[in-house]
Amino acid sequence: MLPVSQVPSLTGGAEDYPCLAVQLTRLDQIDIAELAAEWMAQVELFVEATGRNPSHLDSHHHFSYFTPEIFRIMLELARNYNCAIRFPYTKPDDEDIEGLPPALVPLMRKAGPALLAEFNPPHPDYFNSSFYATTVNETDLRRILADLQPGTTELMSHPAYVDDLLMSTSTYNSTRGVELALLTDPALKEFLKEQGIELTNFKGIK
Repeated sequence: MLPVSQVPSLTGGAEDYPCLAVQLTRLDQIDIAELAAEWMAQVELFVEATGRNPSHLDSHHHFSYFTPEIFRIMLELARNYNCAIRFPYTKPDDEDIEGLPPALVPLMRKAGPALLAEFNPPHPDYFNSSFYATTVNETDLRRILADLQPGTTELMSHPAYVDDLLMSTSTYNSTRGVELALLTDPALKEFLKEQGIELTNFKGIK
């Protein structure tokens, strides 16, 4: 959101953000103040566009959990905007953050729980990312849902209307359309009732 000149440490001097692989090699070069300013600008744009605070905060490829300093920014924003966050662990007693690059695990294994305890943001009890790519079919979706633990789970999904723009900008493209069809199928609503699963959103999490 901010001009490149205001966040040079985030872009490395380029006109756009680097890909994840490159970003991982330059985490120590990120100016935390610049990152905080950019994220706040993004949230403020949402507030301006919708007239309300976001229901929750998360990040692409779990970037907001990559280092304790970055995670703290996310938690501070969630507190300031009185909203929930994506729970970074698969279940409450996990020590490893879902999807975190292996090299970053040891530091966040130590710092993550302490930061969560310090800020205590609203979040689901569980996080499930298994509905993706090869599991995007009715059989696997129903299996995933039937295996959910008691409590609140965020099932990560990437549904979308597939158009030329999506096909040209994302490698995960046509499958998003399949996700959309599966998740909006009236038969799925009946299955949820049979399983005793109640749909909610992040606003319903206390």
